Amino acid sequence: MADVSKTIIDDLKKRLVEGLYVLAEEDVLGAMGHISVRVPGTDMFLINPRYAPNLAEVDDICLVTLDGQRVDGPGPIPGETPIHTGIFKRRPEVESVVHCHPRNAVIMGCIDVNLVPFNIMANTFRRGLPVYPEAHQVDTPERGDALAIALGDHLAVLQRGHGIASVGPSIEGCCLVSIRLEQSCRDQLEVMKFSKPEPVSDNESPDPWVGLKNPYREWPFLLQKHHVRPRDAIKADLRPPPEGSRSRDATSRPA
Repeated sequence: MADVSKTIIDDLKKRLVEGLYVLAEEDVLGAMGHISVRVPGTDMFLINPRYAPNLAEVDDICLVTLDGQRVDGPGPIPGETPIHTGIFKRRPEVESVVHCHPRNAVIMGCIDVNLVPFNIMANTFRRGLPVYPEAHQVDTPERGDALAIALGDHLAVLQRGHGIASVGPSIEGCCLVSIRLEQSCRDQLEVMKFSKPEPVSDNESPDPWVGLKNPYREWPFLLQKHHVRPRDAIKADLRPPPEGSRSRDATSRPA
């Protein structure tokens, strides 16, 4: 294991707890669910323990190997930790994983209707949203691998009758995928009461993955909205793109 500084670990734990709080306040994360994040330069990740997510504090976060063994933190780790190990093993570019059970996404996973990229939020999933066909808990390495295969190279997968798994290039980006997915499912279910949603044409948009690396507007907005950090601390961490750049210019965003 690489020598990772306590400062890096503490920062990841703090941001993970912030993610739990934001997702709970956004009604995406309920009494069950978890966020994980890789520890840079290692084969380990951090994850919240197996109790109500919004009760977790920094000292409660557990360090786990890719084989699902807890090596630090009070535990217990979630029974569905194999969701995270399965995805991390198959998707080396993924830095963070969320598993939760948002109401509208669960409904979408139960009906024979695809998510349509009919607005800018749903356009995040324009490359498709696969469905894992089983409602069972993903609590074995074999099931974790099967879910990761169903996810493929997408941003999220619906677990029929159960919940979702989403991925991102950061804790914040992964949480935003989960929020955007729930909002997109909610909005499509609403539109379907009146009309058939049709996809919008937005070929100029960059790959959503790029923007999720530095969500310089959405995430600070949510931190302030839910009073997770003081306003000055949020503003101090802002990394907006250069003045005059366009959102569709992927290269304009800081790494």
